[in-house]
Amino acid sequence: MTGLVACSTTATPGSTGAGDGAETRTVTDWFGEVTIPVAPERIVALDENAALNLLMLGMKPQVTYNAWGSDVAVKILQEAGVEVRPMTGGGRRPAVEDVANIEPDLIVVTAVAGSEQELAPFGDVAPTLRAPYMEPWRELVSAYGRYFDKGAASDKVIEVLTSMTKEVATKHADRPKSLSVLLGAVRGDSVMVTDSSNSLSTVIAESGFTRPAGEEKAAPEGQSYGGWVMLSPEQIPQHDADIVAVPKATYYDEKIVTRQPLFQALPAVKQGRAPIVNGDMWTGGYGFAVYWVLVDLAAFASGSIVVGTEADAAQRWKQFQSLITA
Repeated sequence: MTGLVACSTTATPGSTGAGDGAETRTVTDWFGEVTIPVAPERIVALDENAALNLLMLGMKPQVTYNAWGSDVAVKILQEAGVEVRPMTGGGRRPAVEDVANIEPDLIVVTAVAGSEQELAPFGDVAPTLRAPYMEPWRELVSAYGRYFDKGAASDKVIEVLTSMTKEVATKHADRPKSLSVLLGAVRGDSVMVTDSSNSLSTVIAESGFTRPAGEEKAAPEGQSYGGWVMLSPEQIPQHDADIVAVPKATYYDEKIVTRQPLFQALPAVKQGRAPIVNGDMWTGGYGFAVYWVLVDLAAFASGSIVVGTEADAAQRWKQFQSLITA
């Protein structure tokens, strides 16, 4: 769904922002073909996920919007010299007029199923690349490489992260640990667990962790919400593990999980093995988010439950960059 299909050496008729005579390339994004500039000079990312994916490949957007409310991403982006703007559209998308005032020659956004019409007005401002969200993490990374003809860079990211998963698995190969992830979704005030379509499930499995039954299976048709499945509170005891991770972020409230009496009764909770993890990173699925999770998983595999926080953002990004550019 995300492969490069063609390149063009002429400007796209009727497009805005790229400039007359600008060299362009035609790619297939999440929703179809889009013609984008080969060397964009003013990129606007409509969310932090898209911005960090660009930065991962050495492409710095001029402006990004704090659509996901990710403190970790904002810290990294601002230190890289990216202007981070608050949301202006009353939802998870900025106002089209605000984006137009920036005069971008390329807009990049993390798209979800059903958002094609919602994103259409941005295409009138500048070529808009609608990158996938719900895909296996390797596909997410390689998609950005294909979009911008940076396959070597994206391949290096995949190589580094794959190597890390193997290293984590080796740390507890003699006695594989079990890991459960219980998410408190603000929308719906519900407890959720991963299904097999979630990139997080792949990362956890490849890192040698076992999962409670149901957290690694395919969800029944129509019951998966972005890779997560609703869990009835009475089912919580079925999701005990050596470690029970609970994500916390703007849109993920750990208290929805921790206030449940059956959660408090879990042996992992009573024994202090239920860390609160960074929800934006643990639900991100893109290159740096996978790296962040793997660093946390390496600690778990070694017998620690110390996890990364916002204070670790700059250092972890520096370490990630050093590995993927080595």
